[in-house]
Amino acid sequence: NAIKYTKEKDQITIHVKKLENEVQFMIKDTGSGISKNILDHIFEEFVTDTNVSNDSQKGIGLGLAICKAIIQAHGGKIWAKNETDGACFIFTIPSDKELNV
Repeated sequence: NAIKYTKEKDQITIHVKKLENEVQFMIKDTGSGISKNILDHIFEEFVTDTNVSNDSQKGIGLGLAICKAIIQAHGGKIWAKNETDGACFIFTIPSDKELNV
């Protein structure tokens, strides 16, 4: 989604860090952010932004719902937020082992 919704000149960064009992993944972009119309429902099935212009890319709204299901199946959490310079998606996966992250 970061690649799909970020313009060519914008940046995408991925941060991974080991927390006490989990690994946290953070994907940030410097795009226009997540529409306030869908932010609270972005991980539900078939949610798309009706304000997206006809010439921009628009999916059917299953990708993030599938991501949420996979992450929750592994005991993790996922959420999204807008930052001052774009969107930020964060998810965690429990860690039982010593990781070299």
